[in-house]
Amino acid sequence: MGTARDVYNEGALIFPAVKIQQNFQDNEVIIRMCELRIRVPKQWRGDYIAMLGAARIGEQELEKLGGEMGWESLRTHTSQWFDYSEQRMIRAISKMRSGRAVARGRHDPVPGSPAEGIEIQVKVTIDAAEATIDVDLRDNPGGLLNEGVAVADRFLRRGQRAPRREMRPTAKGNRRAADLKRPQR
Repeated sequence: MGTARDVYNEGALIFPAVKIQQNFQDNEVIIRMCELRIRVPKQWRGDYIAMLGAARIGEQELEKLGGEMGWESLRTHTSQWFDYSEQRMIRAISKMRSGRAVARGRHDPVPGSPAEGIEIQVKVTIDAAEATIDVDLRDNPGGLLNEGVAVADRFLRRGQRAPRREMRPTAKGNRRAADLKRPQR
């Protein structure tokens, strides 16, 4: 829905960090709430069971890996991997040309918005000497950018901002070199 300020206005139920199971038993209240808000509840239930199955397999494999390698060894590896990815990111940004760019786009008009649509802009500043990238989304209309900011945030978390020609690992360490400035909510 084009006029929705966020997914809640579209009627979606989002439960961040909600405990859906305890001792491998579904919380039926949460399950029922989800089924009531979905147009195809049986399909949703099938998708839920498939996701739960994938999570359980992942859980079992992680338990096996922790048992084989040791949890402290895995924590050390994770920390080293983030540091390694950060250094790769720094090297990639250092090879870029420093500068600042502003890009503008226009969202199609939707009911209740100006006839010419809504202009949205992003300012990106690259400082090769400091090996940083600054992405500024603050000078945009209020709540209309919520989803765009969420997408940009995921984009930065995944570390997809080094030049594509240079191979780099995808890890949280990549994000350390970038700063996303969000609009105030």
